[in-house]
Amino acid sequence: ESVGDRGHVSKMGDLRDELRRILQGFLHGFLYGAKIRFPHALLMVSLFRNDLPWTGKMDKVLSLTFNHARNLGLFVFTYKSLVASLRKTTNLQEGITTALAGGIGGSLVFGDDTSINTQQKLWGTSSWKGNGYPSLKAGIVCGLVCHGPWLWYCSAKSDTHCRIPSQVL
Repeated sequence: ESVGDRGHVSKMGDLRDELRRILQGFLHGFLYGAKIRFPHALLMVSLFRNDLPWTGKMDKVLSLTFNHARNLGLFVFTYKSLVASLRKTTNLQEGITTALAGGIGGSLVFGDDTSINTQQKLWGTSSWKGNGYPSLKAGIVCGLVCHGPWLWYCSAKSDTHCRIPSQVL
């Protein structure tokens, strides 16, 4: 926060910091997605796509890697944007805010039925009990399991309808 010439506290610093965090989250999500997907895609395409020439295999590996990285980057961007917006515009509890943002972001980014999204959904539903960011993982699971008109209801009632314990939120 900075004090302007009339003594008012400026909120531009807060906005800049929030935008920086959102963009940094997108970049980190993208880079992490590429780091995780490239070796997996390289191994799987090498083992199971003998029908492709070497250049076709590399195209497939790069395509899978880019799609995975893009999805993770877009999810983080959507999630952080929604959390920031919800914090500014609502009085929801933190756990509900993060679960709602994760649910919406998960549905928007991972909603299409593709091989990459299916693998990301399997990861989300299998590893949400792990340490760190439990509300984010719970929101992702809720967004992946509950689609369409159920999204809002499941995000608010995730402990019973998406099988996520309430202590996680």
